[in-house]
Amino acid sequence: GLVLLERDGKWKIAGSAVSSDRVNVRYSTTLLKNVVDRRRTFYEDLDALGTNVTSLADVACGVASPIFGLEEDVVGVLYGVRSQAGIGMRGAIEPIEAQLVQLLAAAAGANLARSLAQRTRVQFEQFFSADLVRELERDAKLLEGRMDEVTILFSDLRGFTALSERL
Repeated sequence: GLVLLERDGKWKIAGSAVSSDRVNVRYSTTLLKNVVDRRRTFYEDLDALGTNVTSLADVACGVASPIFGLEEDVVGVLYGVRSQAGIGMRGAIEPIEAQLVQLLAAAAGANLARSLAQRTRVQFEQFFSADLVRELERDAKLLEGRMDEVTILFSDLRGFTALSERL
């Protein structure tokens, strides 16, 4: 099983778990592309992809579920396969197993979103008051530029410049 995250157009392994020391940690970009393009969990016989891919040569079946980011973009994939010669191979991926992987992928996406929100909050708090940070969290569009008609009052106090220079 792998947690893959997409960074700058490339997939990086963020975490992995294998059943044996003899298992190579690798993944199929064909399967990842299928999940990203369709934006849904894949859990079928890998022959259903309709391609002859060498990275899937010893794989019997697999499951992959997208991890969505803040803007509903696919930022990662939770990925698992059963190999042809795997120890304790249990056959095809069952729908309940795929649903569990999908649930875990959703939890991973929620955690990534929460981490990003916390990091953004910390950055805002370095420059803005706590009240303004709360307003920015409530309405992020406050940071966007906009055209508005405003009235500005310029005033001067007689003798203020000389007074401030003396003080």
